[in-house]
Amino acid sequence: MKSQKKIWALLILAVILMVVLSGCGGTVSEETKVENVITKFFQALSDEDWNKARSCCVYNSLEYNSVTEMEEQWNNIYFGGSGVGVELDLDFVIDNIDPIIVTGNHAQAHVYYSAILLLLYEGESHWEWEELLNGDWWFYLQKVGNDWKIYNDDEGV
Repeated sequence: MKSQKKIWALLILAVILMVVLSGCGGTVSEETKVENVITKFFQALSDEDWNKARSCCVYNSLEYNSVTEMEEQWNNIYFGGSGVGVELDLDFVIDNIDPIIVTGNHAQAHVYYSAILLLLYEGESHWEWEELLNGDWWFYLQKVGNDWKIYNDDEGV
């Protein structure tokens, strides 16, 4: 009888322990959320998904409006004449985000990136130009509800 009680007690303790431990891995730190939104932002720019890029920004902020300007410029790159055009491709790679500083509902993150810009010209002649860009930006974020949104950077997109 005593060994049965002991087994039941151990079983109940094991179940309680599993329930408690299963909840421990479920929270995501604010720093991770900041990193995720910056990664999503750069991926959206690389994909030319302007709405997704803007969704990472505080509405009508400097960064939000910079994405809109970039979209307009991107869509207007075409040199006149029939059969003459320019195609651009821009791909960002985040090399590192460090440090990430969270203070209440505001955060800042230093982003180190690489970007490849490819320009393809098609007309009477055909040529390509490619440039590798490396750099870093400070991004400034604000917490909106449960989400972090970019509102400014030290350069503008």
